[in-house]
Amino acid sequence: MQLNELIHPLALVKMREAVGRCENDAVLVDVPLLFEAGWEVHFDCRVVVFADTSTCWQRIGGRDRVDPAEAGRTVLSQFPLHDKIMRADHVINNTGSWVSTILEIIHLARLISSKQNDKFWIEFSCSPS
Repeated sequence: MQLNELIHPLALVKMREAVGRCENDAVLVDVPLLFEAGWEVHFDCRVVVFADTSTCWQRIGGRDRVDPAEAGRTVLSQFPLHDKIMRADHVINNTGSWVSTILEIIHLARLISSKQNDKFWIEFSCSPS
């Protein structure tokens, strides 16, 4: 049995408990590998936030202190970006400046918060193309 097969069910229970304790109508849940785990069905709204390949590799390398080849393996091990986008309700391009991304997030948050009882996900992803 794979480690993820043991951890994912427990993590899902804990996530549901945490969301259940929230008093807000809209809840942001950051779930790494949402689509890979098959958890997208547990959310009313899914948001994919992505950056182009070179930006992803650079950010992963800086964050994890790994060489470009390892960063590339990380990106390529994920669910294909085009499939995530097709499953998403909203998409935000995080390739540009932080200000541009924040403006998109604020706009989307206002849109989503206008709906009641929505629990939504923002998938931070990198393009494997």
